[in-house]
Parts: sequence; structure tokens; C-alpha cells
Amino acid sequence: MKHQVYLVQHPDSRKLYVMKIMEVYNASVYRALYSAPVTGTPKIAECREEDGHLTVIEEYISGTPLDECIQNHTLSEERIFSIMQDLCRIVQKLHAMKPPLIHRDIKPSNILIVPYGHAVLLDFNAAKFYSAGSGADTVLLGTKGYAAPEQYGFGSSSPQTDIYALGVCLREMTDSLPLPTHRFDTVIASCLQMDPGKRYADADRLADALKAAEGIPDSSSGNRPPVSGAASFLPPGFRTRTPWKMGLASAAYAFILYETSVLKSTKASAPAQLGLERLAFFACCMSLILISFNYRNVQKTFPLCRSSSRILKFLGVVILNLLSLFVILLLMVIFEPLLA
Repeated sequence: MKHQVYLVQHPDSRKLYVMKIMEVYNASVYRALYSAPVTGTPKIAECREEDGHLTVIEEYISGTPLDECIQNHTLSEERIFSIMQDLCRIVQKLHAMKPPLIHRDIKPSNILIVPYGHAVLLDFNAAKFYSAGSGADTVLLGTKGYAAPEQYGFGSSSPQTDIYALGVCLREMTDSLPLPTHRFDTVIASCLQMDPGKRYADADRLADALKAAEGIPDSSSGNRPPVSGAASFLPPGFRTRTPWKMGLASAAYAFILYETSVLKSTKASAPAQLGLERLAFFACCMSLILISFNYRNVQKTFPLCRSSSRILKFLGVVILNLLSLFVILLLMVIFEPLLA
């Protein structure tokens, strides 16, 4: 696809922008994104068409292309899950437009990982609006290896076309892991079905499938049967059903319950106050465990925890633990006088 790309700077604000001059384009796509910006995609500052060219000026976003993360093997299962959830949210918003906007060229080089680990989807040069009942695609606009079968003339591009590309990206990310994983195999297989009707119906369904897969133990680590997504609600130590982990976790929880039951106040307290103090002690202990072991992916709620830097991520976990302890103790201080 013929287009020219330049990095430009506003003379007054000194803010950086990306300017694209295209000869093959769909002007309505860029006008729609200009009128209704989608979170997770670059905001368009200007869009004008003249002399058979479309000039688009969009915000410059600094980050690391996902293909570099894959090549450098810097991803983890947790990071892959977070990136895929971001992409699902973006794609679902695009597909919720009226009419739905199909990206048609989702690939690692068009995905940018910005500070704090969020994913941004770039390059809408191949995008088109979906029309139910339209004929087969006559021109391949996409990238070989990521384009769905229907983009080769076997059908019409639809929301399931983007689901296919997301599946290819997920497969490449998992293949880059230092150790092989089969956690997302079922999800990938569903995304890559030849028949679009057999893929996930929308990006929300794909996101739900990823959440369920996050609770499935890696079958390569043993011969245990896979567990359902409901297992992800079990407390740390029990989700993977590993005997020695369950033994340690049981001992730890029993110790916490024992210490909670024998806790005595350092001052004369009413029975209700003592009960509140014991409850606060138990909540503090469990909070430290749940946050430290990322129960239900709780760490994703705090930006630092999503950083690709191990130091920043560790710092984020520490800060999140301290914040949770502060909230619990603050609530105890507020409610304790009421029980006197």
C-alpha cells in the first residue's frame, strides 16, 4: 500500500505528530476516527483529502512495538494476558461503531506497548466498515500470515476477521516465552478456525475465554486434568491443584486462622471491638497473600504492577500492599469507637 510517513512537530506547542500521506485509502474510516476517537488508538488531529491523496496527522505515541518484545523474549504469560485484554477492549470498541469498523491488519508491528504496559493499536490503512451480506473481498489489504482466509477472496471481512488476527498475535506471543506453555492453546485454536462462524462471536467473548484460560494449569507441567475457569476463584495455592503447594497453603491459612483466634487486645476492649481487631488482622494477612500472588489478576488495577520492568513491578506490588493495609487499618480506626 502506497503511503508516506513523517514525524512532524507543531511550531507553537512543539508537540510531535505523525503525518501520513496516502494514495490508497478509505477516507471515511479516518473521518470516523477523527469524529469519535477510540481509546487505545492514536487520536487524529487533522484529516484532509485533496488531489487524490489523503493526509492524516495523528498523535505521536512513544512505546515499544510488540514485535520487538516478541523478538527479544521479554514477555511473560501475565503480560500476554494483559496485552490481549487491552486489544480485546480496543477491538470491541471498533466493532461497536455504527457501522462496525474492521481493522483488517492487526499484527505485532501495528501494536505498541506504551509505558505502564498498555497496548495501543496503530495503522488503519486497511480498515473498512462492515456491511452484512456484502460480497467477498476483492483486494487483499492486510499482511500475509495475519490476514484471515476471507481476506484472500474466500468471503467478506467481518468482526471475526480481526478475531483471527488476534489469535495469530497470541500464538506468536506464547511461542516467544522461554518455556513452552499450552495455557492458551484452546483459545488460539478457536480464533484460527477457517470458518469465521466457528471463531469467537466478538472480542468480548475472546476476552472471557482468555480469563478462563488464565485459571487453567499448564498441561505441560504434569498430567493433571485441566480445571475450569471457576478454579481461578480458589485461594492462592489451590488453583493449580499442585499437592505440595496446597499443603503449604493449607498450613499457612491454618496458622493465620489460629493467630486470629488467639489474638488479644493490648487494651481493655469490648467483645465487639476485639472481634473487629481480629477481623482486621485476618484481612491484613489475607490481603498481603492475595495481592502478592496476584489473585484474580488484582495487580492489573495498579499501573506500576503492569510495568515490563521487574524492579518497577516489584515496587508496584509493595505499594499496592501498603495501600491495602492502610485502608484496612483506617476502616478499623473509624469503626472501632462505634463498637465501644
